[in-house]
Amino acid sequence: MQDQIIQLLKQYGITNQLEQAHFLGQCAVESADFNTLTENPNYRYSTALKVFPSYKVQIQALQKKYNKGANDFVAQPDFFNIVYGARMGNQLNGTNDNDGWDYRGGGLLQLTGKANYQAFLMWLHGRGQYANLTIDTIDDFVRTPIGATISAIWFWLANGVGSFARSDNMQAVSKLINVGNINTPISAVNEFAERVAKTNYFKKQFGLLQ
Repeated sequence: MQDQIIQLLKQYGITNQLEQAHFLGQCAVESADFNTLTENPNYRYSTALKVFPSYKVQIQALQKKYNKGANDFVAQPDFFNIVYGARMGNQLNGTNDNDGWDYRGGGLLQLTGKANYQAFLMWLHGRGQYANLTIDTIDDFVRTPIGATISAIWFWLANGVGSFARSDNMQAVSKLINVGNINTPISAVNEFAERVAKTNYFKKQFGLLQ
């Protein structure tokens, strides 16, 4: 898949090898080495409460509704509809429209939220590409190998990650990808050490690092 990704990077104007190494490193972390193109839905209730503490009441209500224990897996699509509903462009509370589930994390950089999927769709159409896709089908496209890559490229370009990658600013790149805010402390970034290691791996592949 790496060769296909590099080909698409070049197609969309990302030709600098250092930038490509950063892109591949971040994607490798976010997609479990390019093996996962959609957000893992298998949260246990105990884990869900830790990851989404602000939704404690709703999660506990869901657990009670289905009479599940702490180690049981959450009910889907109910869970994603609860924690992702009514934000990131998703409508209502997710339970009536399924937006939380439909626009859960997808692609190599885990694109999340209807607003992001809509913006990606408009970008594609603005380039005269994939005119057949609609807001109701873009989520499935993002979970295909080519859609997963192009959606990640869109996010990379839309958030201006490239300039930081070309200056080899690992912290800034990681913050923009994982947290979405360059001003947050690096401690807020998940798997930062792994992001460094993966990026260095691809630097070596390009002959940029001994």
